[in-house]
This record gives sequence, structure tokens and C-alpha cells, in this order.
Amino acid sequence: MKRIIALIVLIAMLALTACGQAKPAAPSEPEAPAASAEEAPKSEETPQDEVVGMPNPWREVTEDEARTLCPGALRAPDGAENVCWSVMETEGAPALVQLSFDLDGMSYTAREQATNDKDADISGMFYTWTAQTGMTLQNWTESAKSGACFRYVGEDEWADLCTWYDAASGISYSLSVTAKDLDGFDLQAIAEALCVPATPAAESGREDGERFEAVIILEGMEETVQYEHLRRETLGFEMDYDYESFVRQSDADRERFVSVWDDPQNPENYLDLSFVAEDADAAAEAVRAELSAEYELLESTRELAGAGESIYIEASVIKGTNNMADQLQAVYIIPAGEGCIVARAHYAAEAAEGFGRRFNYLLNTLTLIER
Repeated sequence: MKRIIALIVLIAMLALTACGQAKPAAPSEPEAPAASAEEAPKSEETPQDEVVGMPNPWREVTEDEARTLCPGALRAPDGAENVCWSVMETEGAPALVQLSFDLDGMSYTAREQATNDKDADISGMFYTWTAQTGMTLQNWTESAKSGACFRYVGEDEWADLCTWYDAASGISYSLSVTAKDLDGFDLQAIAEALCVPATPAAESGREDGERFEAVIILEGMEETVQYEHLRRETLGFEMDYDYESFVRQSDADRERFVSVWDDPQNPENYLDLSFVAEDADAAAEAVRAELSAEYELLESTRELAGAGESIYIEASVIKGTNNMADQLQAVYIIPAGEGCIVARAHYAAEAAEGFGRRFNYLLNTLTLIER
């Protein structure tokens, strides 16, 4: 029996030796080396269902915080649902504020940013537009009424966009919506509902000479200014002025604010306000007659935050030419009972962006009071 077992073992060893000497198969493509224990991903650190990407650049904020970051005029329209304010902040750029809301079964996105650029596009809408038209917004102040409407018509989606710019504050606005079909829809009507109509304000309640801080936007950047409140019952108005940037000069029938950098006896940049005992139309005609001898005039109406609608006359182009004058004027004629307030802003052409904007902020604090 032992001999038989030994013989079987010998035969098996010979068979294995023969297999080892067989011709090798053709080589296959080399396999990538297996990851080492250090290189191998750990499932507990990177689960399969985790999405790795850029962080969300938007953060939710309150409406009050949004207004602090960008003091624009956006508001959610009456009846809006799922209202959400958010902001995207980029280093070196003004905050981009976003308001999203639902209304009548549709979702909207509105944005505002102090771009100081009337051509800036803040909408985030990248379509090849099918149609474009101009628009004039109701409810918004005169400096923010003009804009444009855009529409994209695709096979499966339509998109509408409204854009406009407030020349007084330097803030750009946009409102957009997408849907399967927008035929007959009027996005401009929604844009008009995003702003409360400017109405004459009640008396401020501040005391004459009271000082306080405020924030304004100049060249797209926030600036904290120091205001002083003044009341002139004899002239029929109260207002605030930036006492660090202007020297106040008062007399019986006028208030004047002169740039602190100018010669007070011969200033280039200053604002005059006076009461005129005639109606606004008659006062405007007198201003036209005076300025038209030297300037080409631009005329419109402008809504002031505290005093309501005014007649606006701008004198900036030399008469008979297309050349900008060295010294510019912007005149506001504000109806005030049986007369009117005439506010004349004078500034050098190279200072138009800075002083023109500062004077506008001052005039938007003006409120009519009883004389």
C-alpha cells in the first residue's frame, strides 16, 4: 500500500513540473498599481453621496441688513410670498443685494448694487435676447425711471428681464423671471411695485443745530458723513447738510453751502436755496430765460424724497455747441404753498460726480414746513 501511495505522489509532482515549463501567455497591459493605505480614500471622510464644490457665495440677511449694505429702494411687493433677502460680498466691490419672492404662482429675482455705472449688468441672466424695448417706470424717482426690458423666447423656456439705474444714488437694479411661456406677461408692472412712491415727508422732529451721522454712496462706495439739521421757518423748509464738507452761509432770504475747499468769497462748488413768492412754473420760466443765453438746457421733473416733485433744469452744455461747460448748474424748483423753493447747485465740470451727488443727497433731506 505504501508503494502505491508513493507512486501517486511522484506522478503528481511530475505533472506540476510540466505545467511550470509550459509556454507563457502573451503579456497583458500592465495594471495600475493599487493605492497604498495612505492614498486610498476613506469612506468615512468622503461618502459617495457628498457633493464637493465651491461654497455658496450668497448668504441670507435681514431686510434691515440688506438696506445697510446697499441703501437702495427695493421692497417686496404686496402679496409676495417666500420673501428672502441675501447678499454676495466680493472683496473690493460693493455688496450685491438680492431679493427673491413668489407672486401669483411665479418666482422672481430682484437685485441692487451701488455700481455707479449706468451700463452695469447685475442680473446674472446670460441669454441671447429675442427682443429689447425701453421702459419708463412709475412710482420710482425721476432719476431712476428710465430702463430697458428684455425677453428671450426658447422652445422650452421664456425669460424676461428689466434693468434700470438711479443716477442720483449710483445704484443699479434688475428684476428677472423665467417660465415655460410668458406671452402677454408684463414684468414692468412688477418692477414698478418694487418701490414705494416717494411722497413729501412729515417734519423730521430734529432740533435746529442737531448733529448726527448718515451713510451715503459716492462712486459706488459707502461714506459716513456728519450732518447738521437746520430749520428756516422764514424760508419754509428744513434740511440736513454735511458740515465737514460744506460751510454754511445764511442771510435773511437765502441759505448757501460752500465747499470747504473753495474760496468762500469766490466759490466754484456751492448750493443756494431761497424762497420765491411766485408759482413754480413762473420761477422755472425765469430760470430758463437766464440760463438759456449761455447754456443748452435739459429739463425734466425730479422726485425729492422729502419735498416731492420738482421742476429740474440742467445747464451743462455751452449754447450752440456739444461742448461741456467748465461751470455747471442744476436747478430744482420745488412748489411750496403760494410760492416755491429754488435750489441752485453750482459745480465745476470735473467735480460733477462728487459735488453733484453730494448736493443731490442734501436736497433729498429737504422738507417743506409752514412759513
